[in-house]
Amino acid sequence: MAETTTTIVKDFVTSEHPIYAKRKTQWEKDERRYRGGRHIHKDLFPFQWEQAGLSGTTAATSSDEYELMIGNLLGLNSDGDHFSNRKEMIRYLNFSKRMATKLVGRLSSEAPQPDKGYYFGMLGTVRKPEDRAGTLSRAEILWHNCDRKGSPLVAWWNEQQRWAMVTGHRWVGVEVPAAVAASEEQERRLAIRPYLVAHSPLACPNWVHEGGLLQALVIKLSTRAISKDGKYSGGEQTTQRLLYVRAGYADLGEDYKKGGWWKFKDDGNPLLVEGTQPMGKLSRTGGEIPYTMLYQEEDDQEVSRSAMETLNNMSVAYLNAASAQTNDVIEGGGRALYLLGVNRQANNVAAEMTKAGARHRPVPGVDGRPNPGIHDTGSVSASGPIKEVLDQIKQEAAFVAMDETQRSPDASGIARQIEFMEVETPVLSMMAFNREGAENECLRWLCQLWRRSTAADQSNTEVAMVTWNKRIDLKMGVGDWLEVFDAVEKANARSATLTAEGVKAILADKGIVVEDEVWTAIAEEIKASIELDVQGAAQDGISVF
Repeated sequence: MAETTTTIVKDFVTSEHPIYAKRKTQWEKDERRYRGGRHIHKDLFPFQWEQAGLSGTTAATSSDEYELMIGNLLGLNSDGDHFSNRKEMIRYLNFSKRMATKLVGRLSSEAPQPDKGYYFGMLGTVRKPEDRAGTLSRAEILWHNCDRKGSPLVAWWNEQQRWAMVTGHRWVGVEVPAAVAASEEQERRLAIRPYLVAHSPLACPNWVHEGGLLQALVIKLSTRAISKDGKYSGGEQTTQRLLYVRAGYADLGEDYKKGGWWKFKDDGNPLLVEGTQPMGKLSRTGGEIPYTMLYQEEDDQEVSRSAMETLNNMSVAYLNAASAQTNDVIEGGGRALYLLGVNRQANNVAAEMTKAGARHRPVPGVDGRPNPGIHDTGSVSASGPIKEVLDQIKQEAAFVAMDETQRSPDASGIARQIEFMEVETPVLSMMAFNREGAENECLRWLCQLWRRSTAADQSNTEVAMVTWNKRIDLKMGVGDWLEVFDAVEKANARSATLTAEGVKAILADKGIVVEDEVWTAIAEEIKASIELDVQGAAQDGISVF
């Protein structure tokens, strides 16, 4: 391999596409905020006086920092880190997940079914359960386990579409094991077959689109290192880079012009396994790279547009306002009067009173605060104004969600108002178009990679095709939005089970498809939120949907 070619390829494998470099930080934020839970701890902003504690400041320069110093002095901060304690009590309304579940659920209710919009071509047909006898067809295997991890085909695509809403697009494609099945029986028993794969935009740092074709793609893969004795070495994660090159693409040199895939180390040097670099051909796909983008919405400047960025920002605003409210309630409940600058005699008297149950806390004189005084931690409450902010955020999030649901990609403000009044659904239609395109590409590659050398397969010319309904009415869906928001608002009812079942009934009545695993998570979140309310941890709006 020529030295120039090696340098060019190494540079390409380790470089970042300009759009990747520009958007990777926002992609990371949006994915983190969509996941919720512990992932959004870093979105909780410390109070000013907590920053003093976090930075290790010892000298008090403000009343807030002085309060922290007093608390640490008296042992009132249980672990010395008030900020960490607040992280464990965060309330997070995941507006983006609510919207994604809603829209994709509605779209899924229109999903093509076998022989009703979904035709598997040479892969066979999907029979009704009562009609199945003998071995499963390849279409049936794909329908029930498309990724070799047990994911049903429609559920897998639903998940990728939700993530595409978060970041604007998702890389989807088809992989095939390196091993070659010696027989159809071995293919089935060892699952040596093509399968669907998906990657976050964060995992694909570089690519080339030219002439409407994907010419090259770099994918970052995380793998566990294996030691020389054949055991996993402490579970350590290493990063490899997988390079795909379309046949005929010459910019990476003659050695790569034939097309195929190659594995590299994270530093761009070839990955060697027993002295050989893993590589493969793309002859079964006609030299095509079997990957495409599943878009939420295409953008000629930044590849794609996320539907969630604004909602994610509003969720973070809610998170921080709700945390301040909770802190205000807890601090008020633990109200204490600090007697500042007391002398030894007064300190001893106050200490005896504290032992007897008084809420006075004596604090000896501190440099910079020599004059006696009283510091009341519960004298001012911000809970009322904060509640108004929380309510406003929830109302605005509902309007943003509905606006995103009904917007046309290039519509003006007036056009969007008209669409809202007419309850049109250009976004769902756009999502159906985008999904149909990506599904057809992947289905074509699945057929190419699953074609055996048998006479029956080679002579089979049946066409595989997916056709989506593009006119999806959301009249019912807009009403669902309002009802579900209202149901969540009412989730302060004391019966957690009744509330969860009530929300489930509304969803079922309106024909909204929510997968079992998603519903289980929703129900747990609703119940957990109500239990927090019963315990008095917060006053209002706790529900996390």
